[in-house]
Order: sequence, then structure tokens, then C-alpha cells
Amino acid sequence: MSYMCGWRNAFALLMYGDRLRTTKRITNNVLNQRACQRYIPIQQDTALRLVKKLFRGSDQVDKSLHWFSARILLKIVYDHEVAEDGEDELVLLNEEGNMQFSAAASPGWLVDIFPSLRYLPEWFPGAGFIRQARFWNKTAFAMYDVPFQMVKAAMATGTSHHQSHSLAASLLRGENGSVMSDEEEDIIRYATGSMYGAGGETTASALQTFFLVMVLNPEIQRLAQAEIDLVTGGDRFPTYDDRASLPYINALVKEVLRWQPAVPTGIPHCSTAEDHYRDWLIPAQTTIIVNIWQLLRDPKLYPDPHTFKPERFLDTALNKSNSALNPDPSTFVFGFGRRECPGRHLADASVFLAIATCLASFHISARRDSNGGPVLPKSTFSGGVISRPDELACVLKPRSAHAAKWLQAD
Repeated sequence: MSYMCGWRNAFALLMYGDRLRTTKRITNNVLNQRACQRYIPIQQDTALRLVKKLFRGSDQVDKSLHWFSARILLKIVYDHEVAEDGEDELVLLNEEGNMQFSAAASPGWLVDIFPSLRYLPEWFPGAGFIRQARFWNKTAFAMYDVPFQMVKAAMATGTSHHQSHSLAASLLRGENGSVMSDEEEDIIRYATGSMYGAGGETTASALQTFFLVMVLNPEIQRLAQAEIDLVTGGDRFPTYDDRASLPYINALVKEVLRWQPAVPTGIPHCSTAEDHYRDWLIPAQTTIIVNIWQLLRDPKLYPDPHTFKPERFLDTALNKSNSALNPDPSTFVFGFGRRECPGRHLADASVFLAIATCLASFHISARRDSNGGPVLPKSTFSGGVISRPDELACVLKPRSAHAAKWLQAD
């Protein structure tokens, strides 16, 4: 169903071949660990803008977190500035496209079991999924093409200095400035669109989970804030340069990713050849779905797996005695093999900076009922390809005079 809906050329769904190899090469060139260092200023600036947005509208945490991830990715990929207030065409288009993708990629479509059904005419009884796919196909293409055409137009006319110097523009210029073929342009269209389309929702999901666990675990929040204060003195915001000095915050980031992965079952893979695993035969062309959520809740890997415990990732005597315990969840959550997420370094830095800056700025607590008792949100999560908390309600209060002064400043 996903292919019928226009997602065939999205990075996560590419079949192995020349197009995937080319896409991996160009995305890795601009999203490898070293290349991502030049994006840190944008991420730090956006994290500071995020806490101001949260201060102005603490009842719109979900919307602010989506703005945070969208602003970073649209700025880096297309040099498109997302307004801090009001709606943005590209953000709305991406949200609509991701909702449709989540529905199309979810189990239950008969055409995924009997692929030949995709050849039915639209008027055929029971073929409503074909009409649905045609409608969703338009959204999918627009999600990749609209920002791409904005950059191309800026490059052609020189009307926007910023967009003509975006990551997408640098890829369109190529290494030697030669004219690109339609196929090469199409690869860049979908490569750049995949950077934003996939990364925006998953980053927002991880941060939503962070706010939920801070409400449910105030002692963990206090420990994290104490470490930040020790490093910053409580009179400045943490930066990415502080990361090496913040082991508990790093552990907290890892535990957020482990406790509730944004994509619990990952993206389906397909075996390219016959294989054997233990006593099972896996024929060639078998669809393989990895239960990432279950891997990250395996008590043999993560003792007491259902409890949120950042300390499991600290350099403890237990971990030193058994190196197989508590592996880095990034090994699982960013995918596997040839289609491992190319934006993993960018996403990791964004989540770290958002978490560290929010903890430095706010006390995050539960809402209160009419009797003054805490109203704790449920730790249940949505279905679909991308999972997020069903309920995200909290109270944010500035936690220091420095934070209050910054948050109230224009």
C-alpha cells in the first residue's frame, strides 16, 4: 500500500540497487558525524527558541516540539525559516503526509497480502483502497516536490540568497557544477525530502516521551538538573560543547530512546537470498519486521526493562563486569543494514540539546486537580508506524532567576 501511495522512492523504502547506493552516498556526505558539526549552531539556537515558545504556551507542548524538529530540518535542508507563530505550509504538508504514510504502512491492507489487487480498476467493488492510494499519492509527491521546487526557483532567479545556499541547493549544484539529469534531480528531491519527512516526526516523538517521563519521574528530573547546574553554574544554558561533561543527561537521552522507541517495529526489510536462523529457513524475498520495542525490553539485555532508569547507561561496576548488558539503544532505534537512518547523528544532537535546554529552563510537573493532587498522565502510546504518547499534559515553571529572565525577554 505504501508503494501505491507514492512512497516507493522514500529512503526508508528503497529496494537495494543503484538508487539506494546513490541516495546513501549523497546523504552520508552531508549527514555524517563530522558534517553535522556545522549544524550545531542552528540546533542550539532552535533549542533556545523552543523554551521561549514553551514559556509562552505551556499548554501547547506537543505543537512546540513539532515546531522545534521542523525548524531545524527545514532550516538545514532547505534554509526555510518556519514562523514561530502561525501555520507553515511545509510543516502542514509534512504532518499530513506523515499521517497518511503511517496509515498506509500499517498492517491490515489486503493489497499487502495479495499484491496483484493493485491492478484492479477503481470502479471494482471493494477497490476503495485504490482510490485512497491515488489521493494520498498526491500528498506524498507534494511533500517532496514543493520545497524542492522552492529551492530550484531560488537558484534560478537568485531571489533568495538563503535558499540558494541550502543543503538541497548544494546537492543540486553537484561537485563540478555540471547539468544534472532528470533522474539525478529526482534522487535529490527524494533524498532531501526524506531527511525532513522522516526526521521531523521521530524527533518530536522522542521529545514527547521525554516530557512524559519527567512528569512521571520527578526524582530523575532533579538528578538531571543538578548535573546541569554543576556544569553551568546555573547562570547559563548548556551547549553542545558541555555534552562530554553531562554523562547523566547523555544516559537520560539513551533511556528515552530505549524506553519507548519512536518507530517500535522499524521499517520492514526483505531478504535478498535464502538464509537460516537457528532452526528456521528464511526464503529469499521474505519480508522481515524487527520488533525493536521488544528488543529494547529484553531483560537479558536491559535488567528491569520496563522501569525508566537512565543510570543503566552510566559507567557502573555492573556494566563493566558484563559488557553485553545495556547496549546503546541507538544500535536498534536508527535501523539496520543498508537503510540505517542517515540522519542519526543530527537527530541525536537535536534530542540532546532540547532535553538539556528544557531541563535547565523548567520544572516539569503534573497538572493538579481541584483538590491540589497531581493528575498523572497515562503511559500509553499510539499505534501506527510512529508511536507517541496518547496523553501529554504537564505544567512548566521557570526553575531559576536566570531562566525566568531569559524566557521573559523579547
